[in-house]
Amino acid sequence: NSVMSKRDVSFLDFLVVLAKWKKLLLLNFLVVSIIAVIISLLLPKYYKATAVFLPPARSSGLASIIENFSVDIIGGSDITGEDCLSILNSRELRQRIIDKYDLMTLYERDYVEHVLKDLESNILIESELQVGIGTTSISSVSLSAIDKVPQRAADMANDFLAFLEDKIVE
Repeated sequence: NSVMSKRDVSFLDFLVVLAKWKKLLLLNFLVVSIIAVIISLLLPKYYKATAVFLPPARSSGLASIIENFSVDIIGGSDITGEDCLSILNSRELRQRIIDKYDLMTLYERDYVEHVLKDLESNILIESELQVGIGTTSISSVSLSAIDKVPQRAADMANDFLAFLEDKIVE
């Protein structure tokens, strides 16, 4: 009777095994916890600052005619959210940030291309889309700067948007 020779494993059997190995399990848990705490204390802290930009909204129909008429009289800008993304991702804007914060020295790099790659990994640009009937436009652009110094991260995010504004006004 092979059916009778096989034993059904119950929950009680699992508890017996756990009780038998409790010292080893507890020791492993404590060692892993201590290593995790040590690693978390040794890792450098990074700060993220986010600035949000709302590009001019595009309207259609009569509102668009009135808006375009008033913009022409006042002398405003006809920039879209896509244009803002292009400017924020431009090398010229990033070069201005590199020069202002002396990132060549800060990142300890000899070539601008390497600094641009480092800056690319420290800057996050995200856009939120507004979907309408047959149209899609960018309703907001958020730019986040990551740095070891919280004030520098905030200043870099704000300067990106200030440089964007300067570029739009030009």
